Amino acid sequence: MLQLPEISKKTREHLQHWKDYLEWKREIVESQLSGLRYFSAEMSGEQLSFRVATENEAVFETFERSLNRDELMAFPLRYSSDAWVFNYNRNIRSIPSVALGRFRKLRKVDSREYDAELRECPWPTPFVAELIFDLGEDDQAEFDESPPAQKEALRRFLLKKIPDEGFLAVSLVGEFTLIQRQSQSIRDLEMESGYAPFLSSWLFDISQANTPRSPPRSMPG
Repeated sequence: MLQLPEISKKTREHLQHWKDYLEWKREIVESQLSGLRYFSAEMSGEQLSFRVATENEAVFETFERSLNRDELMAFPLRYSSDAWVFNYNRNIRSIPSVALGRFRKLRKVDSREYDAELRECPWPTPFVAELIFDLGEDDQAEFDESPPAQKEALRRFLLKKIPDEGFLAVSLVGEFTLIQRQSQSIRDLEMESGYAPFLSSWLFDISQANTPRSPPRSMPG
C-alpha cells in the first residue's frame, strides 16, 4: 500500500501561518481600543450623564477625540481586566453594552466632591469630568414613541440598563466576531486535513488552480 506524502505536514504549516496572522490581527484590533472609567451614570430628560475619572487631564485628552465617535458605548467593569485603567479583557466572550448617542457637553468637576465614590481610586488627585450624551438611536426612538404618562417609567428602565460604574469605550465587536469566525474555520480545516491530506495542494498551491475556460469579459467603459 502506497504511503501518502507528508503533505499533511505542509497543510499544518500553512494553517499555522494563518493562525499567527489572525493572532497578530487580534492584537492590532486590541491596540486600537481605549476606554474611560466612569463611576456614576444618570439620566436627565432625554440625555445621559457620566462622571468619569482619569489619572490626570492629559490622559483624558488622549481619549477625548473618541467622544464624537458613533460607536461609543457604556460597558460594565469586566470589559477591562483592570478596574480603573482600561485594558481590554480578552477572556470575555460576550458582554452587554448600551449604545450612546451624540456627545453634547463636558464639564470639569472638583474630584473632592466625590471622595466617597473615588475612595478605591488608585490616583491621589484624579481628573474628574461630567460628560453629557444623547440617548442612543434605538433608545431615543423608543422614548419618542412612548406616551407622556410612560416616559418616567421608561426613563428608569433605560437607566437601569446602564451599569452603575464601568467604562465608556468604542465597540469593535464586529472585528472580533470576524476574527473568531476565521479562527474557527482554521480549526475546522485542521481537523479536516487529516481526512484530506492533499487539501493544501488546492488551498495553498497556486499552480493547482484551474485556468479560466474563456477569457474574462472586459467591463464597458
